[in-house]
Amino acid sequence: MPFTEDLTVFLDEDVFASEMTWDGGNSASVIFDAEHILVNEGAEADTSTVAPTALAREADLSGLAQGDTVTIGGLNYKIVGIQPDGTGMTLLILHRTT
Repeated sequence: MPFTEDLTVFLDEDVFASEMTWDGGNSASVIFDAEHILVNEGAEADTSTVAPTALAREADLSGLAQGDTVTIGGLNYKIVGIQPDGTGMTLLILHRTT
């Protein structure tokens, strides 16, 4: 069941959120993260990769689907996963495109 609290305070673009746009003018405020994560940790040669994600209010993502392309900070990303958390927020798993 979604929270009844106003979650927009966490998505203030003047503080730490970013604008995400898609499909000719739709937009949402998101918390964007592109942290490096270790892959094959403990192997002979550790490697890392970037795992970009965007967290947004589920209600702001109407019409988005896996495979769609979004733009954040002037860079394009393909949505490779959509993970609603049951509280009214959704995590988008992204892959950078050219």
